[in-house]
This record gives sequence, structure tokens and C-alpha cells, in this order.
Amino acid sequence: MKVIKSPITVDKVQPHKYKPGFNQAQLRQTLEKEYQVLVPQTDMSAALAPLSLYASTQKHTESRITWVTVPLDWDKPKCEERLGELSESCIYRVMDLKAILDSADTKVLDRLDPKQQEEFLQRKRDSQALVNPESGEMIQYGGKQVYRRCYFWDKKRADVDNRYTRSKQKSDTEFSLVGKQVEFKENEKSDLPIALSNSLTI
Repeated sequence: MKVIKSPITVDKVQPHKYKPGFNQAQLRQTLEKEYQVLVPQTDMSAALAPLSLYASTQKHTESRITWVTVPLDWDKPKCEERLGELSESCIYRVMDLKAILDSADTKVLDRLDPKQQEEFLQRKRDSQALVNPESGEMIQYGGKQVYRRCYFWDKKRADVDNRYTRSKQKSDTEFSLVGKQVEFKENEKSDLPIALSNSLTI
């Protein structure tokens, strides 16, 4: 599979919804993936015709959006300038069969009572649930709802896909921790984004 990633762009910058004294920037990155539709030869079966005659590919474009926290005096040009300095930065994707939480989310979760925790997790599930944009149907894997979340990172970072391993696990945990982990309806909301100014999670 061939993957072409566009540079990260800044859609907009606005006052932070949850953090007074800060702005938040909406970032976007587009990935174009090219798949080989037909694999005419395997380790046990040779192709009869020359391989060049089987050159059939299919392209898929994915748009990734995430919000990041920036200083109050940072506007769109300033964010774009900073991204220009971070030439290897990316928006990476996490896929799971449970609500996806980062360290900031778990800190919030720890301060809530059981009822508030369930309400918090349900908001996460609602915002991260993967939906077929054409049919409006929830996308499942092994009979379970798929959740998707995108994060900004200041260097190259691989996507995380826990769908297969999660489907084999028997656990009562209702969420997945990004930092401890061994896709389409766009969600442009993030309660607790990652800081662009210093590339650290707030």
C-alpha cells in the first residue's frame, strides 16, 4: 500500500471552549492511500501473465481532524509558522473497540463519581463512534462498535489499531488508554486536545 500524506493545515483558531486564557486550533491532514486491488501471485501460486498486466489499484482519501491547545496570543499564521518548523509532525489515528482516553482524560475521570464517570465515557463514545457517511450506520468489527480518535504529534508516529487484539480480550474496562496500548464520519470536537506550542499533552 502506498500512502501520501499532505502537510498539516490550520482550519481555524478560536478561544478555547474549556480553558480560559488559551486558544484552540483545528488542524487537518489528508492521507491518500493506494491499494493493489488484485494480488495475482502468492507464496504458493504463480501468476500466469506478466505481473505488469495486473496493475490494478484503488485509491482512498482520508481526512484527519484534531484540536490542539495554543497560547492566547497565537493566531492562524503563528500556528502555521510553528507547523512549518515541525516538518515531521503528523495527525495519527487510534482505532479501538472501547472509548479512547488519553492521560488528560483519565485525570478528569479520576475526579468524578461513578455516575459522572459513565456520563463522561458516554460522551467520549458518542464523539468517537465510527459511522458510515453514506448509510449513517455504525461501523462494527466482530460485532462490536468501532471507535476512532485522531491526535497531533510533533514527530512521525504510527497509527494505532487495537480492533483485532481487543476483540480477543475479555475485559470489563470501558475505555482504552492511548499511552498504554500494546476509521467515516468526521468528528471535529475534542474536549482535551494536545498542546501545539510545546507538543506536550496538557
